[in-house]
Amino acid sequence: MNLSAHFTLAELTANKAGLPNQPNTEQLANLIVLCAAVLEPLRAHFGAAVSIHSGFRSPEVNAATKGSSKTSQHMQGQAADLHVAGVDCGTVARWLRDSGLPVDQVIAETRNGHEPFTWVHVSHRADGHNRGEALRTVDGVHYSPLA
Repeated sequence: MNLSAHFTLAELTANKAGLPNQPNTEQLANLIVLCAAVLEPLRAHFGAAVSIHSGFRSPEVNAATKGSSKTSQHMQGQAADLHVAGVDCGTVARWLRDSGLPVDQVIAETRNGHEPFTWVHVSHRADGHNRGEALRTVDGVHYSPLA
């Protein structure tokens, strides 16, 4: 099932644990809005494929995901972890921060806290209450503002 022109439900529900991971109606609607409001404009800007590492997560998939928060927006269908082909993740995160897109959080992530970043977490709240928060991981667990 296509969620938008360039993103499918299969890629936004894939998980390494191989666990069932199907969103309900509200979560699916949130994924569609995330694709339209953030992921498609991101792809259009960079003109390159956006690879999704993690999109929607059921509670079971979220629990099996190392370092995941128990209140993760992934479980609402409001977040995706990604990278853009051929573009440094720090560049992607800073563009998302500065783009004016309705993002709730942009987090430049890495397990060791040092650049180069290895993925970007981006979230969007369909209710419109987006914080525009831009962070970077300090040590894979703690965060500071994205410079």
